[in-house]
Amino acid sequence: MSEIKRIEKIQKILYENISEEYDKHYSDKYSEMYRNIFINNPMFKNIDLSGKVVLEAMCGSGLTTKYLLSKGAQVVGLDLNSEFISSFKKKFPDCETIESSIFDLKINEKFDCVVISNGLHHLQPEIDRAIDIIYDSLKPLGFFCFTDPHEGSIPNFFRKLWYKCDKYCGENSDSLALSDLYKKNRTRFQFLKKKYSGTIAHLFVFNSMAFGIPYRIKKMYAPLFIFLEKIIDKFQSPFTSCITVQVWQKRN
Repeated sequence: MSEIKRIEKIQKILYENISEEYDKHYSDKYSEMYRNIFINNPMFKNIDLSGKVVLEAMCGSGLTTKYLLSKGAQVVGLDLNSEFISSFKKKFPDCETIESSIFDLKINEKFDCVVISNGLHHLQPEIDRAIDIIYDSLKPLGFFCFTDPHEGSIPNFFRKLWYKCDKYCGENSDSLALSDLYKKNRTRFQFLKKKYSGTIAHLFVFNSMAFGIPYRIKKMYAPLFIFLEKIIDKFQSPFTSCITVQVWQKRN
């Protein structure tokens, strides 16, 4: 068994065991509000999704799907986890699904856009290989949109310590080295957006599952934390943020 297959197997078993809890935490009212304000709206602000075919890779139960459909996109969900794919189909029966690893993606269709939300950093140390596959799956001038934790920030120092004891993060989870990714991909992608975000609401609203915070408590502080993050977000930098929101466009 290859190293990537071994790691994927571990990750698949993990998420099959927690898929219901994961969906409950990341699909609630305030997590969805967080995603739309700080991730989805900035990410797709200048992209016309109407009629576009979008691959939501590592889609889980479809946490970005509702937003994409609201903008007129045709969504294809890709995930290797059967529990997530089953949940995705129940929520979005009109969307096509592919139960597969991104590394085994074999389709003739080219996509207008590929979206990955908090998934790339779970593909270490094979992120370069994943981006090669994404590049090949995009039409000329197609968009690769993703959000993930990144290296070089103060929060990332504490994240690395947290990953050592977090049962939800496998051994293949690590923050993105953005400077390396830019160097390796600058001849084939244009980097249209590099946004840095994520503080108090990212930690305790969006990632409430990591801290085991029940919804009945989360809903008491979520509006305040989201309001505070709106203010803080205006002053974010690569050194203070938890995540980056990126939009790359395939060169023609």
